[in-house]
Amino acid sequence: MVQALAPRISRGFSWVWGLVALVAVSPLSAQGQSEPAKPATKAAIPAAKPVAAAKPVADEKPDAAVDVPTLKGQETLELFKDLRSEKAAANTWPEIAYPQPRVLSTADMSALKGMASGLVAPDRNQIAHAIDIQIAEMTSRTNIKYVIDPPPKPSQTTVRAIERASGVLFDLLVTAKDKKNEPFLTIYTPLLFAKLTPLLSNHLFARVEASIILAKAATPGTVDLFTKQIADPNQVVWVKLWSARGLSYATNDGRVTLDIVKATAAASALVGFLDKEPDAPWPVKVRTLEALGNLRLASSTGQQGKPDVIAVAVRLLGDPSAKVDVRAWAAWAIGMIPVSTSQSSFNFPSETYLIGRLAAEIGDKIGAEYDQHEKTFTQQGDYARYLTGLLIYQVSPSLAGESDVQYSGLVNSRHPSIASAQPFIRGLDEQVKSLSRASVELLKAGGTQMKTARGEVGSVVASLNSFLDKNRPAEAPLFPGGPKVPLVPAAQVAGGPAAPK
Repeated sequence: MVQALAPRISRGFSWVWGLVALVAVSPLSAQGQSEPAKPATKAAIPAAKPVAAAKPVADEKPDAAVDVPTLKGQETLELFKDLRSEKAAANTWPEIAYPQPRVLSTADMSALKGMASGLVAPDRNQIAHAIDIQIAEMTSRTNIKYVIDPPPKPSQTTVRAIERASGVLFDLLVTAKDKKNEPFLTIYTPLLFAKLTPLLSNHLFARVEASIILAKAATPGTVDLFTKQIADPNQVVWVKLWSARGLSYATNDGRVTLDIVKATAAASALVGFLDKEPDAPWPVKVRTLEALGNLRLASSTGQQGKPDVIAVAVRLLGDPSAKVDVRAWAAWAIGMIPVSTSQSSFNFPSETYLIGRLAAEIGDKIGAEYDQHEKTFTQQGDYARYLTGLLIYQVSPSLAGESDVQYSGLVNSRHPSIASAQPFIRGLDEQVKSLSRASVELLKAGGTQMKTARGEVGSVVASLNSFLDKNRPAEAPLFPGGPKVPLVPAAQVAGGPAAPK
């Protein structure tokens, strides 16, 4: 199993993120670390060990709310400023009063776990009381103060109270979902939404913790809440990130079709966010693109509207200043979103060409990582693994599709105007698969095989660039009346990675 090959976006909240964000950075920034967003199951390469982080509240083993590829032997940190988060971090927000009794006994917790596991019949009053206690813990000014301004010898019980409270709520939810315990979820999920929603306008800690839990609890009927957070100009970006993730959970990662009115409103909010906040942190953009891909709507104005959703993704895909992670997820989103047949003509060759250039660029970066760490690549190849994950799990599916998402991938498109572009698309699909195989072989190689494998990566990238040069389309609008797709001149990108040493 290769978890390291999958460019994973963390699905939970690490206490280290909140601690560092509020204590060490001023003005408030988010700072995090993570392992290099779909579980990898398609290749057998030993997984690199991620840099250790604080114990997460989720069962999905997240490392932080902000994602940065984990590089063995060093911590990779990125800082993101959000002035809205700075305002939300002030310890002046209303506390929610504790119910009585204000603590859960060992017997209480045992009973709740039994309810979540399906071993005990769910008791609505007991579940509601438990949620009320955790909410009070998450909004307690004393608990918040212990995190942002701890005394010399802080009580560990108090300093970790918010983490523990959110962990209780999340663990019960995950247990019930894993057990497919509908009797419990039928009671628990509506209570979570009723009681946690007010926390989205409370202290930063409470907002982020609540948004993570609600995202995991998302159902098609709760989409409006996430849409509202994304569209709210005053909401902190980290809640927007988890709201986007909530939309993806609500669609079961693209497998469930939402009510068209709700889905269109969500797509409009996501597109609006990308348009209005071009400087948003890249992890938030990634989750936004993932949500757009899972909604599978080409237009934010209705089924008959112009494909502005795809236009936004194409813009990010072709932006040379955007992080490669964002561009890879933009490619993935493009492949997941079918173009409506009401759009009689569409420029498939241009978006296909941009996907190909991104694949070649990733291949260049993988080769460059080997060149930089030739003697220690086996130990220092984590970023190359991460890049290979982007290639396999984001770029390749943009062409070939996801096996469990119907008509996903450009190869499988049924749009009438794609027929003339299909030879190009299928040819590129084979080229990207070849590059993926060569990259995996480089990661698996050892000893004298490594130089040969590195040479093969360079050769495949050169072949890919030559293929793209021969099939470079003319610059044209993405669709009639739509934005023109700028294509990088072939001379600026042709050629593979530097020859191996």
